[in-house]
Amino acid sequence: MNNLNSFHFQNPIRLSFWGGRSKKTYRLLAGVILFIVLLSTIFSIVNYFQKMEKINVLKAQNEMLENEISQTKNKLPSNKPTKNANLDSSKEIIEQLNWPWADVLATLEKKTPENIAIVSMEPASKNALRLQIEGININRLHLYAESLQNNQPFADINYIRLETNEKDSNQPYRLIFEINLHQP
Repeated sequence: MNNLNSFHFQNPIRLSFWGGRSKKTYRLLAGVILFIVLLSTIFSIVNYFQKMEKINVLKAQNEMLENEISQTKNKLPSNKPTKNANLDSSKEIIEQLNWPWADVLATLEKKTPENIAIVSMEPASKNALRLQIEGININRLHLYAESLQNNQPFADINYIRLETNEKDSNQPYRLIFEINLHQP
């Protein structure tokens, strides 16, 4: 009886690995391989859940930091200048431009001795000029600042800082002060 839907082998197929081992050896080898695959799968699953837990912790920390940042941003004043702030700063600049600069520069030129250098000069506020002067004698620096105070257009002096440049061989002193201008 030939049935086309089935086929039969007269002898079962036998595969031979490493010579002719017994069935017990193959079962033991298959068991070891199955055990290793099972351990590897368990390790992979545990590792996956540990990483997912770390990711969730990091997401929670990130969310907390974002909340703190947004709360801090809400507490900070806006850096956008308002119309009044722009107007105030414009007024301040115009007032500084309207200073008696010719008188200021003429007095500084006339009163500054050769042994004193004016390092910088800038408006400090609405009615004050910040000066940095340098010289090798501290007493002369102080006398020069006091002499400016007694001449127009200058008024009161507010000393800010005295520095010494010890790296320079002359070791000059630098006196920084603000001097108010007389109101016109």
